[in-house]
Amino acid sequence: MSPPGLLVRPARPAEAARCAGVAAYAFAAAYGRSNPVLEVARHLERACSVPYFAAALADPGTIVLLAEVAGEAVAYAMVAPEPPPPCVPPDGALQVLHFYVVPEWTGRGVAAPLMAAVLDAAAQAGASRLWLTTWEHAPWAHAFYRKQGFVEVGDVPFALGEDIQRDLVLTRPVSSPG
Repeated sequence: MSPPGLLVRPARPAEAARCAGVAAYAFAAAYGRSNPVLEVARHLERACSVPYFAAALADPGTIVLLAEVAGEAVAYAMVAPEPPPPCVPPDGALQVLHFYVVPEWTGRGVAAPLMAAVLDAAAQAGASRLWLTTWEHAPWAHAFYRKQGFVEVGDVPFALGEDIQRDLVLTRPVSSPG
C-alpha cells in the first residue's frame, strides 16, 4: 500500500540540485557503510552531482522521476537508452540507471509505485525491455527487483570510484506484469 499523497512525476530541469541531493543521500545511506569512504565520495561526485543531473534533465532521451509525499522528495529513478551488455537483448532496451528510496521511506510503499511509473514511462518511450545493474552484495535490492519481475541474466564490473566491484544484470519486459 502506498503512502497517502504519494505523487510520482517527471523531474523538472530546474530541479537538478534537488535530484542530486536525494541521490547523494539515498546512495550514501544504502552503500556508504559497506564501502570505502573515498570511493563512495568519488561516486557521489560523478553520479550524484548537480551537473550530472542537469545534463540528465536536459537530455530528451533520459527520464528522471521523483516520488514525493507532501512535497518531500522520498525517491527517484533515472532511465536512459544506454547500450546493454551482451547478456541483454538490445532491441528496445532502456536502462534503469538509478532507482533509490531515501532510508526514512524504505519499506513504506514508495518503491513499487515508482517502478510502475518507470514501466509506464518506458512503455511511452517505446521500450520493450528494461535492464539494470545492482551490487552483488545488496540482497534487499535483489528481492525487490525479483518481486517486480526482473530476472538475473549476467554480471558486469562496476566502478565505485576507483574500486571495481561486481554488479548483477537484471532485465524484464516492459509489458509483463510486475
